[in-house]
Amino acid sequence: WKWMGVEQVDGRRFWYDFAKAGEPVRFAVTIPYLEQDLEAFLKANADNPHIEKSVLTKSRNGREVELLRVGTPGPKRQRVLVTGRHHAAETMASFVLEGFLAEAMSESPAGRAFREKYLLFAVPFVDKDGVQAGDQGPIVAQPTAQNRTVVNQRRFRAVLLTELVDNLCCGEPLALIGKLRRLGGFGVPRRIGG
Repeated sequence: WKWMGVEQVDGRRFWYDFAKAGEPVRFAVTIPYLEQDLEAFLKANADNPHIEKSVLTKSRNGREVELLRVGTPGPKRQRVLVTGRHHAAETMASFVLEGFLAEAMSESPAGRAFREKYLLFAVPFVDKDGVQAGDQGPIVAQPTAQNRTVVNQRRFRAVLLTELVDNLCCGEPLALIGKLRRLGGFGVPRRIGG
């Protein structure tokens, strides 16, 4: 990706010179973070013994949905689940999660102390298909014939997260989205505080 710069921005408007006809161009409201960015992070930390990657499930479009684990299971370690990218445009959550993982698996005093007390599970891309396609998806209040697919995808993700929480026996899982949220009943995020 390339930063467009402020020269082409005027308030809430921008302009772009399409110099080459037929050349595909994408515009983003945030810095992109896709599967290949996570893979680059994991490759850079491939020698770290404290992180393990597995496949939680396959998305509706057949993509692998990653489940990361930092730490070693043990009876005295509290299990923690952190999820990110419930919506495609929430890329900052991916950068926050990367920093959280980096510190949790580091040999710093904070990293060692974290691993002594916690076993961290992370689902970096809850909406893997939406993230990869750059599709935020419509906001859906009630199921209709037109939005049945979106509602079914949301139910799929909610059931998936509920089963994951039940299987991990976590306390309060955290969702890194627009605002920090806990996952409520059936995997539906609810606000913490105001």
